[in-house]
Amino acid sequence: MPICPTAKLNSIAQLERSVVVNFNKNLEQLDEILRRLENGNLTLDEALADFERGVALVRESREFLEEAQQKVTFLTRDGKESPPAPKNCDLLGP
Repeated sequence: MPICPTAKLNSIAQLERSVVVNFNKNLEQLDEILRRLENGNLTLDEALADFERGVALVRESREFLEEAQQKVTFLTRDGKESPPAPKNCDLLGP
């Protein structure tokens, strides 16, 4: 059964809100990792684990920003093109 356009728009809005929340959480985690690394009281293994987690968070955040940039590009065009599909489009249904 297809999803009505209003339901699909609500799903997209919810997805976008969750992306913003996740992006902000990533920034908070990166701030915490940076504080821990700058403090210098970590073992080498702890520092490497934090660094690895930080790199993963940066990559994930970069993906969030790239998606946002695509949306801005789409919204500032003349409207003749369809928007880019969200990466998690399976969450939106058929």
